[in-house]
Amino acid sequence: MAKKSFTNQSKGVIEKKEEGQERPARGSKPQRTTLYVLPDKYEKIKDIAYWDRLTVTELTDQAFTILIEKYEKENGPVKMRPEGK
Repeated sequence: MAKKSFTNQSKGVIEKKEEGQERPARGSKPQRTTLYVLPDKYEKIKDIAYWDRLTVTELTDQAFTILIEKYEKENGPVKMRPEGK
C-alpha cells in the first residue's frame, strides 16, 4: 500500500506551534470549562484536529487565540468586566 501524503487542511486558518513559541508560565493551568457546541460543528472540529495531528484542546486554544487577536485588532485591547459580573 502506498504512503498517503496528508496536508495541513487548516493551513492559513490555524497555525501550528513554532519552535520557541511561548508556553504558559509554570504553575498556570488551563481552566476547565464546558461549552455547548452543535454536534455537526464539533465533528468538524474533531476532524480538523485529527488531520492536523492536534488535540481538540490545542485546536480550540488556537482558534480562541485567533479570535482574540482579531477582536483586539479591530477594537483595541479587551476591557475587563466590572467586578462581580
